Amino acid sequence: MTRRLAARRLVVGVLLATLLTMVLGLPTATAQGENACAEPNDMSQNACYLGNGAEAIGFISSGDDVDGYRFETRDFGVRVRLDLPDRPFSYRLTLVNYEGSLLSISDDATISATLPLPGSYYAFVESVTGEWDAGRPYRITASMRYPSGDEPALLYSQAYAMDMVGNLISPDGVSQQRQYSDAIGTYSYGNGRFWMQLTAQGSVEQPAATLFTLVPDPTDPVPTLEDFSLTIDSRMTDPADAGYSVQFRVLDPVNFYEVLVKLESRQAVIARLVDNRLYLLTEWTSVPSLRLTGINRTVVRCEGTEIRASINGQSIGTVRDDAFKRGLFGYGAGTWGGPTTLIFDNILVTTPTRR
Repeated sequence: MTRRLAARRLVVGVLLATLLTMVLGLPTATAQGENACAEPNDMSQNACYLGNGAEAIGFISSGDDVDGYRFETRDFGVRVRLDLPDRPFSYRLTLVNYEGSLLSISDDATISATLPLPGSYYAFVESVTGEWDAGRPYRITASMRYPSGDEPALLYSQAYAMDMVGNLISPDGVSQQRQYSDAIGTYSYGNGRFWMQLTAQGSVEQPAATLFTLVPDPTDPVPTLEDFSLTIDSRMTDPADAGYSVQFRVLDPVNFYEVLVKLESRQAVIARLVDNRLYLLTEWTSVPSLRLTGINRTVVRCEGTEIRASINGQSIGTVRDDAFKRGLFGYGAGTWGGPTTLIFDNILVTTPTRR
């Protein structure tokens, strides 16, 4: 997404449902207090949400049963402790990150780990020996210690609206259930994810691009952001000369800041769009950790005039700019070549993180 994107066609939509877990799918149960998590919860798409300081009970109902839990960290470098203080047999914990990579396996039913990025992570409980009893519960607890001593306040998270039925509103204002299409592509909410299937052919001179902006709704308020940290996961399903973008402090469809990402060349930049004209605020930065068809976690931090952005933990720049002080946020996808599909989810917005 180069300066030529100043001439791109914008398709601005409204997403009234939040975007949920990408690693495998949709979390459907909340674990708080002594509530038992609903079965099955053996994969990320049906994992229970476990908050900071929360505990839950669960049951291993067969020798190969696995229970999944999702939790969120709201800052960089958070120290997380997961425990199984009560367990009828030798059950163990496994910790994985947002792309499904193994981070830790417990030897004594306890995991302590420092997690580098804010956002969603997953813990799984299973029997080490194959012993199980569907009538005898285990108990799992989670706690998080923040580097500053204070946990950033939650401004927006998909976990607060998981039971809502997703609706999309097309640019002409017509509400569609879960899906609609236009000349650029087909957009759908399903399997716990938001899909942008770009069907149009793009080129370097005329990329095919589309944007969505999250706007407030009485039943699912999305804040107008001023100072914040925003985390979002994205994934391209098939290799293509394509990329994604994250918009913030959006005033209207042609005035906002954004992070633009080229996946094939593994590059990213921070930019400002003013009256539909694109200004680069940083140089295009090489991001070797960008995954062409894997999950990429983008984090944007704004405080006053300072804007910081990183992808998969690598900084792509820090700038100061006072053009826009507050606004909405969103995300987009574009292709300079053939059709492709990009998936977005795991949005987390908090007060500013440490970095």
